[in-house]
Amino acid sequence: MAKETTQSAEPELELGESDAGIESLANLEKKILLTLSQLKSLRAEKSDLQRRVADRDTQLKDLRGRLARMESERETVKTRVQRLIAEVDSASPDSGLESSEQ
Repeated sequence: MAKETTQSAEPELELGESDAGIESLANLEKKILLTLSQLKSLRAEKSDLQRRVADRDTQLKDLRGRLARMESERETVKTRVQRLIAEVDSASPDSGLESSEQ
């Protein structure tokens, strides 16, 4: 019987190639850990920004309410001032009221 020689499907790594593979894996691990750290930091920043946006939305809503009240007050004051001016105009000598000059 003849002996068959089998070749392994996996190439044999020399010592230098094995060290390079381990170093490459270590570099990959560092990059993954750095990426995870950045992801955590970005998620925290996103959460903070979302909270700040919500706070600003609340402030904006409050300011719009104040503006609406002030505009309403302004119209009320404007109407009252116009009415007072009309009363002063109607009380002027040109309006038929005469002063007593006798």
